[in-house]
Amino acid sequence: MPIASHDDPYPISDGVQVQLPSHLSSPAARTPSPNPFNPEIPVPSERFPSLSPSNPESERDCSGNPAITPTRPNIGNLSLERPSILSRIEKISIKDSNSSFTKSQHQSTPHAARISEPVKANPKRDEHQKLIKLELGTLIALNDDEAKWVTSLYTHLVSEAAINQFLAECGPWSAEFKCWTTLLNPTVEKDLYAPYVDITNAILNKFVLNKCKEGELPRKAVDTHGTNLSHQEETEKTTLQSRPDVSIKGEGSWFQVPEKDAVGKAPEVGFSNIASFEEIKLEKAAGSAAKHGLQVAVYVRQMFIHQPNRRFVRALLLTENNVRLYHFDRSGGFYTPEINVHNDPHTFVRLVVGLNSLDGSSIGFDTSIKWTIKDGRKFGGTLTTLRRDNTKIEYTLSKVDPVITFYDIRGRGTQCWSVSDPTTGDKLLIKDCWKAEDRVPEYEHLEKLKGVPGIAQMISCEMNRGETKDFRATGATSHEDFHNRVAVRIVMSSYGESIVSFKSPKELLCALKDTIKGHMNLYITQRLHRDVTIHNILLGKKADGSEADPGYRGILFDLYMAINWESEERSTLSAEQRSTSRLFLSIALLKSCKDPVDDDDEEPGEPLEEQPLRLAHDHLDDLEAFLYIYIYIIYVYDASGASYSIPKLIKDWMRDRPSSVVASKALFFMSKDIHIPKIIRQRWPAQCINLLEDFREFLMEPVDKKRQLMNHPEDPDEARKGVYCIREEIVKQYATILDLFDKAIESLEEVEPYSQEGRANRLRTPPGDNPLKRKGDPFEVLPWAKRRTVDDSNSSPGAPEEAGIWPLPRGARPPKTPAPGEKFGHPFLAKL
Repeated sequence: MPIASHDDPYPISDGVQVQLPSHLSSPAARTPSPNPFNPEIPVPSERFPSLSPSNPESERDCSGNPAITPTRPNIGNLSLERPSILSRIEKISIKDSNSSFTKSQHQSTPHAARISEPVKANPKRDEHQKLIKLELGTLIALNDDEAKWVTSLYTHLVSEAAINQFLAECGPWSAEFKCWTTLLNPTVEKDLYAPYVDITNAILNKFVLNKCKEGELPRKAVDTHGTNLSHQEETEKTTLQSRPDVSIKGEGSWFQVPEKDAVGKAPEVGFSNIASFEEIKLEKAAGSAAKHGLQVAVYVRQMFIHQPNRRFVRALLLTENNVRLYHFDRSGGFYTPEINVHNDPHTFVRLVVGLNSLDGSSIGFDTSIKWTIKDGRKFGGTLTTLRRDNTKIEYTLSKVDPVITFYDIRGRGTQCWSVSDPTTGDKLLIKDCWKAEDRVPEYEHLEKLKGVPGIAQMISCEMNRGETKDFRATGATSHEDFHNRVAVRIVMSSYGESIVSFKSPKELLCALKDTIKGHMNLYITQRLHRDVTIHNILLGKKADGSEADPGYRGILFDLYMAINWESEERSTLSAEQRSTSRLFLSIALLKSCKDPVDDDDEEPGEPLEEQPLRLAHDHLDDLEAFLYIYIYIIYVYDASGASYSIPKLIKDWMRDRPSSVVASKALFFMSKDIHIPKIIRQRWPAQCINLLEDFREFLMEPVDKKRQLMNHPEDPDEARKGVYCIREEIVKQYATILDLFDKAIESLEEVEPYSQEGRANRLRTPPGDNPLKRKGDPFEVLPWAKRRTVDDSNSSPGAPEEAGIWPLPRGARPPKTPAPGEKFGHPFLAKL
């Protein structure tokens, strides 16, 4: 299926075409109005040339004073006068969209904490629970008046009469004393493990397994208080494990036995094959329900990760007298009041039956995704959804695991599946996510972005596949911290792997350049992405697998966080906070975040300054994110695509405290000169290192200005006007960055082909650990046989640039190397 539609196209750079946005389609809209970015006005020649006019009356700042262009050192021949950078219509379109943005967007949705991409691969138990607390937010407690909800659960699965008959026949239950005799008078917690395993299995045998064939045990309670269940994290090397007290092992098309261990033995139980679990406490040591909820949430999070089609997870906390239900979904979690298992055995029995039913939807599975099981493991599967005409279609899963997965409980819960069309065999990408109810649906953006180069293309979507409020009690949906989420499924054209699967420096730069151009095309349609991360950029690829055309060599996808300011109703903010990695957030957005507060934290970070105004997330924040993506790739990979251990600089940008990340990014971003370690310079051609330095230096000025306005807004209105002035440079900002990439790409094309084999022999060292790699997705796929992982702490220094590993074209400058002992500083740092 073609990616683009070229009806009534207008030309843009690189020879590709895109349909003219509706707001520019009329003749009046096509007529350029006087503005400071009119390309017909002569352009001054500077290092980073301004596109503002030579008319003195228009060369003024927002206060009416003459504009002053800062003097910058010369870094090479850079000119924006080449017609291929931005077309005349593009400049007008960007300017018009920017003017509309300024009028409608004044602040943005705040960011929430998340626990994905932790700096530590194996945090201690208490540390892990603190992270869970930050990510989940409020764990809602139902009051006693709302206890009727839990007593009404699963009444359709088992009748009261059937439960009465069971109790009359059940050995552990005493009809005379109205109690579970085996639960009485425990002295230590472990005294309750075996009794609850026996009672649970008795209930399952009576009400769940009664229709199974003889010998089949698709549900079985197992004592796992002494069994280590392995975790799965974004970091590949985690050895983290945990132990639910009692696990109910499941079999069927949604479960698989755990992976084999180092000696080739598969454990009986793991997070991939448990239907639910029971956490057991003594009454006298029960503690607070909220605290126990965090322990339960550690296990629940792993169930969501290992069972990617989970919609919700429920678990029981049991004592010798009481049962409490915990529920978790993509809106967070809540728990019920305690219910006495002796006084109300019917509710207890129903909970055990309902949480371990053979009906997948009852226990929280999305049953539209099914797997074929062989020897206990998934080896094939299908995904059923709707076409545009609302008829069903069943796609074949190309991989049994999602190619992109979500590692937090609360949030959008994104899962991306690689599938093949049953008729044509074409590879497609299906995205499942839970959107905040008050957020503009991603499919609305994609429907209007057909044919836009650099942006993922939608084939069909299935809306309103379920809501988190439908899984909950009324008291858990009326709470102020509850935000309803709606399940949405989008079928998109398939592209290449993640951008970190690049095979050459040129492929990397072309992909980034086309993605930035795609971001600009998005802005022209009066949309802003607002979630530019390394996970949301794909390498372009045609349907037949051949190299993509210019304009499509890099694809920006995942418009979940995108905004559209075309109409006033779309400029309102979602009440649901955004969650994203600190690594790719701009300094301005980080300064608007609050540090997490924890009374038990022994090393509190410096509090961020009180900000009288919170700026709207704008295009500069996304351009800064592109810079951080490029920095991450340069520091963690080499030109052949081998990954290295994460350096301290990048780890500092992944910390939980925004104030710490701001300080670290400012030190790197705003220093007059940056020190890129020699070992990193040796991994890349000089053109790539120079591009990093020039990209950073160009963004230095607008980032510094925004920071100053945020820190010292004596008059908030005047401060916002100052920000508007910075945004007025939007044409210059896009054009300059695109030209920097063009220059670097052209320079690389003049260099002799790089010898992969020769460099591969120099980089044989122990593997590093990359926390941004995701199990089962494109980050794990090796693009060719020479790709491998390298630890830079032990890698050989190799030959320097002067040895000719990266021959420089005529006129190119060598990478800048600071003098020994040279100090780096910038006035920006003194103002933090």
